[in-house]
Amino acid sequence: MFSNFLNILAAILPVFLLIGLGTGLKRMEFIDDYFTSGLNRLVFWVAAPALLFRILAKADLVQAFDAGAVSATVGITVLLTILLYVLAAGVKTEPSRRGVFVQGCFRGNLAFIGLAVIQSAYGERALEPASVMIGFLTPLYNMAAVVVLILPHHDREQGFSIKPVAREIYTNPLVIACAAGGLVGFFDLSIPEFIDRALLLISQIALPLALIGVGSSLNFQGISKYLGLTALTGLVKLLVLPALLYTILLFLGTPVLVFKAAIVLLAVPTAVASYIMAFQMKGDPELAASIITGTTLASIFTLTFWLLVLSGI
Repeated sequence: MFSNFLNILAAILPVFLLIGLGTGLKRMEFIDDYFTSGLNRLVFWVAAPALLFRILAKADLVQAFDAGAVSATVGITVLLTILLYVLAAGVKTEPSRRGVFVQGCFRGNLAFIGLAVIQSAYGERALEPASVMIGFLTPLYNMAAVVVLILPHHDREQGFSIKPVAREIYTNPLVIACAAGGLVGFFDLSIPEFIDRALLLISQIALPLALIGVGSSLNFQGISKYLGLTALTGLVKLLVLPALLYTILLFLGTPVLVFKAAIVLLAVPTAVASYIMAFQMKGDPELAASIITGTTLASIFTLTFWLLVLSGI
């Protein structure tokens, strides 16, 4: 048991050491907001899409895709999102905070932290089912985020346009990369070697840079102001949501590697992108920043817990 715990720490600590490095570099003013913004754009638009595309293009999609696990993951996310929004509306949460709270409960940092933890804990092979899952969750997250952020203001404004939802999906580079990589893999198309090597080099920088970018994006100033909502969001995002999926996947008899990848993806902290969405769509950006920082810090312990739980499968 103790040796198993040490193995899990060996998998999880490098991930958070890189996040801590990003935070430290920012506090020492070695990097600034401009650099962090550019780094996150590089990862989001170039490095992470290259990684996802290459994984899916080379994956055995028959083995990587599990309809039951995908359906359960998407279904539990949708149902919990609807429930949380209804509850938040019922207690008359301020419109600017309602959508931010709900988004924080479901929108996980899939590509930046999720893939890094999965690779560190379970190896390259586990990235295949994880990437398939990301291909379904990313458009869902974007669609749900736009809806829950717009709806609180719906009564005060005229009309509800589907255009922001569609735009967030079809312009998302992670969605495009997953779709393109999936098509290449499905039709078993070959990638020219020089392109594959270039993709490999870009892919290798994706996760380290992503983690440094996450660390340098953290904002600790607003946590005390929104401690209650941040703690509630963390409880739902880091424990309740993955626990519900864990129960369902056990019942379905999901293959082990798919099982572990799915749980980790739902157990990761709230995505940094949720701050940008909140800022652009009349949400409370300070609450969004507090949720991102709080859930990231708490996930050091909760992800260790989930890796321990998953080691028994």
